[in-house]
Amino acid sequence: MFLEALGAPTVFKDESKLDFSYVPPKLPHREEQYRQLTQVFRCMVESPGGTGPRAIITGGIGTGKTALAQRFGSDLETVARNLRSLNLRYVHVNCHGLRGSFFLILTEVISRFIPNFPKRGFSSEELLRMLMGVLDDQDAYVILALDETEALLHSDGSSFLYNLTRVHETRAGKPQRLGLVCVLRNPELLGRLDPATLSTLQKNFIRLPEYKGDELIDILTYRASLALKPEAIQPETIAFTADICAPKGDARYAIELLLRSGKCADNEHARSILPEHVRKAEQSLEYPSMVYDYVKSMNFHERLLLLAIARRLREQPEQAYVTIGEAEEVYKVLCEGYREAPRGHTQLWKYVSNLASCGLISPSLSRQGQKGRTTNIGIPVPATSLERALTDLLEADGGEGRENP
Repeated sequence: MFLEALGAPTVFKDESKLDFSYVPPKLPHREEQYRQLTQVFRCMVESPGGTGPRAIITGGIGTGKTALAQRFGSDLETVARNLRSLNLRYVHVNCHGLRGSFFLILTEVISRFIPNFPKRGFSSEELLRMLMGVLDDQDAYVILALDETEALLHSDGSSFLYNLTRVHETRAGKPQRLGLVCVLRNPELLGRLDPATLSTLQKNFIRLPEYKGDELIDILTYRASLALKPEAIQPETIAFTADICAPKGDARYAIELLLRSGKCADNEHARSILPEHVRKAEQSLEYPSMVYDYVKSMNFHERLLLLAIARRLREQPEQAYVTIGEAEEVYKVLCEGYREAPRGHTQLWKYVSNLASCGLISPSLSRQGQKGRTTNIGIPVPATSLERALTDLLEADGGEGRENP
């Protein structure tokens, strides 16, 4: 069967070009934002050590925040090396994947310069001083991109940003070797920062709007040219795919839909992707892959709370929202089933805030007809599929993932 599959026709010439981790050479309709980043960080190449620039990139899901930061960072590394023989590194870390831990983030950055660096025995403050010492020793400069900065804000508050933006003040007479990029969806969370720290970041605020339908067509056409064989998809089918995704303005979803459509075509041994393949692919996309990635990186009780929300909504399909009280009731029942001590109400609120920052739930205040003030919680994906994914992950844990709050 495997040999038969290898010999079957395929619409793909390089499937990896549709993978979420792939950063293409060009980013259609993000040229202006790329230009803004260039203006902010050009000083690190033109006069290295003179200043440590900072920028914030913000936008909704699928607006290209991560791809923009990574494309720019990779290009800047190349320019610094080829034109100035400058040891400038771009280090991109996912804060959610590192549990919102400033300690783990600093350890990850230092390991890029010292591969066998020990991961225990230091405080965050010590690690930050050590990082600057390593940069001095290697005459290096770094642009640190904190993707999903929300996770850090929820975990460590604003102290980490305060330390990063003030690190050069303790190094009088030494080069400023650290640039900073914060990537996040919800800029309102920056209101938690102290005014001094916020003022240093707001000077370079780069907003990415949702993509329009014609922009999604351009993006899909470009990705198709990289990933698919010639004539494997017609312009009409690309436009149809973009129309489906236009209400979301989400390029990531559109690219995944194109990938799944190609898989559908291959399964039917078709030589081109047809609109019917797109329709079948959309039905199979019960939840985007990135949602599943977020779920995998959660701790055990975050998964239990999200499962409680999904289960309640699945049991009452006529409801668009579940209240925080209803979710907490189901959560406690799930804790009994998994032989876990339930977390307190305050900790559950922290989980709700974290889930909202990742876009996995959409909380809102009570609506007309409800008594008092409460929080309603919705989810952006089908309850049935989310419940199934969470149940599978919880069962697969086998005891792993259980953490203290």
